[in-house]
Amino acid sequence: MRARRRERIPNWAIGLIMIVVIAAGSLVAYTKELPWNDPYEVTAIFPSGQKLRPSNPVRIAGVNVGKVTKVELLAEDETDATASTGAEALDSPQAGGVAVTMALDESALPLHEDALFKVRPRLFLEGNYFIELQPGSPSAAVVEEDHTFPVNRTSYSVQLDQVLTTLQFDVRQNLQTLLQEFGSALTVHGGADGLRRLNKAGPNLQYSAQVAESTRGTQEGDLSGMISGLSKVLGGLSKSETDLRELVTNFRIFTGSFAAESEALGRAVEQLPETLRAAQPAFDNLNASFPLVRAFAREALPGVKTTPASLRASRPFIEQLRLLTSPPELQGLVADLRPTVPRLWTLGRANIDLFKQTRAFSSCFNEVIVPWSKDEVQPVDPANVYPHDADGAQVFEEGPYGITGTAVESRPGRAGSGRWRHPSGSRRRSR
Repeated sequence: MRARRRERIPNWAIGLIMIVVIAAGSLVAYTKELPWNDPYEVTAIFPSGQKLRPSNPVRIAGVNVGKVTKVELLAEDETDATASTGAEALDSPQAGGVAVTMALDESALPLHEDALFKVRPRLFLEGNYFIELQPGSPSAAVVEEDHTFPVNRTSYSVQLDQVLTTLQFDVRQNLQTLLQEFGSALTVHGGADGLRRLNKAGPNLQYSAQVAESTRGTQEGDLSGMISGLSKVLGGLSKSETDLRELVTNFRIFTGSFAAESEALGRAVEQLPETLRAAQPAFDNLNASFPLVRAFAREALPGVKTTPASLRASRPFIEQLRLLTSPPELQGLVADLRPTVPRLWTLGRANIDLFKQTRAFSSCFNEVIVPWSKDEVQPVDPANVYPHDADGAQVFEEGPYGITGTAVESRPGRAGSGRWRHPSGSRRRSR
């Protein structure tokens, strides 16, 4: 029996398979990723795009961990709206000029909230750029996909033309003035001797070391919190050059007023160590009171939180009270009380004698009856002491027992008869 002949794949099917394989290989070769791959994307707001474009690499310690997928210029109204808020704009995701979206590999994860993104040049003296990524500290919270990092977590490199443009005529003139005044301070005004004396001031350096040690704080995170707050303050100042110039000018005037009183300032500095030593007990007491203040704040916090609700609940009562004290209501109340007030005066004047007798009765009750009721009653028969006849019993305690005994003694011997029988057998009329 002849074996069945194997069927061959048609030539058109082989050509179609080759076309699909070549297309897939070309796609992977050009895109460097599989089409069904879902990358981890985040967005960072940069003050300047600095010629960033899609496909620019993202690196951690010089190793490629992703690339830029989209560079989008923020709308002018969004930028102006966020920039007008000052320091608060630093925490806004939209506070900046360019939104850069990046696709990251798994090797770049996890990312934390304090991650930093810096634009760096790939070539010396201008050229292509890449984004240097610092994933953040492990103590910070981990961000989710599609998270947007604000502008205070990004920076860009300074170009040579920016450095040169800062040295304008007024800047160079101010720099020359600074160098001349510094040289005069060292040569003319005896500044060199002051620096030599400062170098020999061992206690001052010791105090400076203590100040630097205190700057670290007492708990973990104090120094980082101070640096974070200082960065927000400086970022807010950098948003307005006019306010920054005014701050520098006012600080110059402030320091100039100290320079005008240099002798008095020197004497004050000499007395400063003694003042600090005298103030140390007050600082210790203040530190000791902080736990109590903190406990009071914790206890008062629920009340403060419920204050708005209490005010809202009392608003109807306040509205009714306001209506009650309005001129129409008060006028009606006065009209109703007008005939009553003279009658009350007449009644009070007619009862003056009654009030005098009532006062005398109250005085008698307070000064005679009440002290008498508190007197101690001694038992009649010490050998036969009942519980209510104990030593130290008072009149108001023994009084009810006496009344009960009186009722027993006055009871008749026979019901319905006013006579009682003597033990001897004779009858006597009851008294």
